[in-house]
Amino acid sequence: MNLTARLLLVAIQAAPVLTIAAEHPEEPSMSTFHKPPDDELRKRPTREQYEVTQHEATERPFQNAYWDHHGAGIFVDVVSGEPLFSPLDKFDSGTGWPSFTQPLEAGHVNTKTDWRGS
Repeated sequence: MNLTARLLLVAIQAAPVLTIAAEHPEEPSMSTFHKPPDDELRKRPTREQYEVTQHEATERPFQNAYWDHHGAGIFVDVVSGEPLFSPLDKFDSGTGWPSFTQPLEAGHVNTKTDWRGS
């Protein structure tokens, strides 16, 4: 998973924990979550989410769904449904995108430095 494309660029959705539990009654494992084929993927997220997650586009800061979201639930990958971040680890970075101190599972998140525009 590419952190820049999927998380720092806000390609996440907040889903209540109960939704995740209902979709995966047994303990989820990495094999539970997968990237669907491109033709299926084009149908599910919005066009903007597709461009962000698949082509490294960037959502506008302070004008996206979750930069200031403080509700209950777990932040999950909009592509695979994998749980990624707890709202307890969310902080205001001043960037206009959701920021977290740590992922739920460190080994499930890869980071990539993006120097474009700096």
